[in-house]
Amino acid sequence: MGAEDGPAAQQSSSSKQPFLPSGMATELGLPPIAKPPIQRDAPPPDMVTKHKRYILNEIQKERAKREGKIQAKADELAHKQKLSDFSSGLRSRILNGQDVSDKWAPAAAAKEERAFRTARATGGDDGCVAETTVDDKDISALDAEMAALVDGALSGAVKDKPLSDSKPKKQKDKLPAWALTEEDAEKKEEEEEAELLSFVDDLDYDQYIEGCDDADLKEALRLMAEAEAEAPSLEDAMQEEKWKSNFAIAMNHLANKDAVGMAGGGPAKSMFSRGSQGPPELGTTGEKKGWNSSTKGGDDDAVPASKLAAAQAFLSEDPDMAKMHSTKSARALLEKAQE
Repeated sequence: MGAEDGPAAQQSSSSKQPFLPSGMATELGLPPIAKPPIQRDAPPPDMVTKHKRYILNEIQKERAKREGKIQAKADELAHKQKLSDFSSGLRSRILNGQDVSDKWAPAAAAKEERAFRTARATGGDDGCVAETTVDDKDISALDAEMAALVDGALSGAVKDKPLSDSKPKKQKDKLPAWALTEEDAEKKEEEEEAELLSFVDDLDYDQYIEGCDDADLKEALRLMAEAEAEAPSLEDAMQEEKWKSNFAIAMNHLANKDAVGMAGGGPAKSMFSRGSQGPPELGTTGEKKGWNSSTKGGDDDAVPASKLAAAQAFLSEDPDMAKMHSTKSARALLEKAQE
């Protein structure tokens, strides 16, 4: 069977042509039934889609809120600028003596009220003289009201002092100590010190104390006055206690020396007992020719010498006492101990 007897020769022109791969002159199988499906990615999960939609809605809300704030700020600035321009124009018209009733509603109302009362005072609409008259008090009250309105406009329309667009800044003086820098803290301390010194310079101490109602301060002043009154007696008492302490030390020293001498059989006496005898040559062999040692002057000369030697011996044996007393004070202690 030839090629003309094949399936391609038997099909009509209206039927679909068989599938012919490229590069092949002969038929290869039947044409496909349908187009092959296009492979697509799997759709995203439903929760992810909802979350994206929620995020987009939140972004749109934030954008709308931000735009609203910007618009409100712009409206506020425009209102302030309009008010400032109106106040400046009104101020200039008032200072120049011009009429402000066409620009300011309160002034227009006051002008109409004044005209109405003036018309009632002069006559009615038909030209007849009105029976009622305007009281001078009403006119003065109206003038006072007009003056108050003008003063309010002048006080509010200050061109050199623009309206503040932000909150007042916090003063450094109101800041706590931990919020201040080192320089600010030092400056604040210097200011406080200068203020305190100026207060002290101008202060009348007696008058300030008399005018003070603090009970604790008055009690402290009373105690100070009593302490000052008792100061001499306290000083005398301290001197007396010091003398008693030194006297007790001297007595203990003598008692210890006597105890040591008695324990050694008697020969070892204290320097006080040996020194109290005095050098024999002062009263006997050391006398000068023609000197009467029984006179008062001779006795006064011999006794202090022996006591001075005893005091020097006492201080040489006790270094601690030597640090606190001189020879004269040690001699006085020994004399007191002998009594």
